[in-house]
Amino acid sequence: NKAGLWGWRSDKSEIVNGHECKVFSASNVELITKTRFEHLSESEKNQAKAARTPLQSLLGIGEQQEDNCYAAASCEVTIPQTSNPSKITAEEYFDSNVELNGRDIGRPKEVNTKIQKFRATLWLSEDYPLSLQEQIMPIVDLMAISSTHFAKLKDFIQMQLPSGFPVKI
Repeated sequence: NKAGLWGWRSDKSEIVNGHECKVFSASNVELITKTRFEHLSESEKNQAKAARTPLQSLLGIGEQQEDNCYAAASCEVTIPQTSNPSKITAEEYFDSNVELNGRDIGRPKEVNTKIQKFRATLWLSEDYPLSLQEQIMPIVDLMAISSTHFAKLKDFIQMQLPSGFPVKI
């Protein structure tokens, strides 16, 4: 973020809990999550589609759901009797000259796409006593082994963020 008058602009900084912080804004951020459901029972599918993550509930992030089926004919979710309804042979599947037209080996894919759109503001402090990479990341690494939420947090932290510890989000 920038602050100041027309010709005299500079990076925006604020004091948060006694720490000098640079303010960064990110707008139109989209987090896209794709989940496959064709292997689940109907009750498990309904439960999975209705579930919201704790972060979504906490932040009130809106979500837009798009159901995509990559089957050639329709998006009806029926488990076919055969394991290869598209009748594709292994030779056809691996032959680069054969046009598959969206067909795939195995049952039709049922993919749920969640698009979460949000705007974020970060207050990062260079002189904060904790270091994100040295002290927080080892803990997040351990938690990411057994939790998908921490795995996503780990991926977010490892992005190219500006230097400093996030004092306020």
